[in-house]
Amino acid sequence: MQNSSSILNEYYKYFNELLRRLLIPTIFFIVVLILVMFFKFNKVEINKLYIYYPFPSLTNSTSVIIFKKIRNFMLPKNMILISVNAFDPLISSLYTSSLISAIISSPLWIYEIYAFIFPALTQKERKTINMFIIPSIILFIFGALFSYFIILPAIFRFMYYLDLGIGVLPSLSIRAFISTVLSFVLLVGISFEYPIVIMALTYIGFVDYKTLLKYWRYAIAISFIIALIISPGATGGIIEITIGLTLSGLYFLGILISKYIIKR
Repeated sequence: MQNSSSILNEYYKYFNELLRRLLIPTIFFIVVLILVMFFKFNKVEINKLYIYYPFPSLTNSTSVIIFKKIRNFMLPKNMILISVNAFDPLISSLYTSSLISAIISSPLWIYEIYAFIFPALTQKERKTINMFIIPSIILFIFGALFSYFIILPAIFRFMYYLDLGIGVLPSLSIRAFISTVLSFVLLVGISFEYPIVIMALTYIGFVDYKTLLKYWRYAIAISFIIALIISPGATGGIIEITIGLTLSGLYFLGILISKYIIKR
């Protein structure tokens, strides 16, 4: 009974420590979200120095400005965004603000989570995480940028010409637009972690890189299955092939780096 009580106390202590560490990034995330969603940043010059200060503005807030920039970059000029439901503009602004806040607060989240699990890790586990954490962040950023600058504009342009082809007004729900953008950026960013997963599995000895190279056909098939899941299926196979080939290339890149790591 005493052992059970001590175990529960240990779990309670760890749980409190986790909550304490997550409290700071959570508060920071909420503060940034409120600033981005309900304020714009005006500029004032003092002694030849520009100082930015927040000014309340829901209709021209930072999230609204960024949303307009995303819309202008993604959509063809004659494609119209429409508000289907009463709260669609507010929800779209919330989605945009959440993304911006998550990006700004992500270093703090990563630091606090890593600081929490660091004492419980072995030396090899710490070395493994330190080895892969920066490449995984870089690959996620590349995936998000690949989605934002290449995949999404192609998808919306295809939808635009398809609307013209069937003789309907090219239009899109504002909520569907921002949801599609956020979903693609996150999913493609996560899918670019493919090489990191491969390198981690070979590094810990779960699978050999020679085995991964032997079954490359299955890996390519899985890459195109992931591409089909991610893509909307409305571009005649262009986006699916692009994502599938990219993921296949990342698979072989992961094998090459794994081979180098193991030999080192």
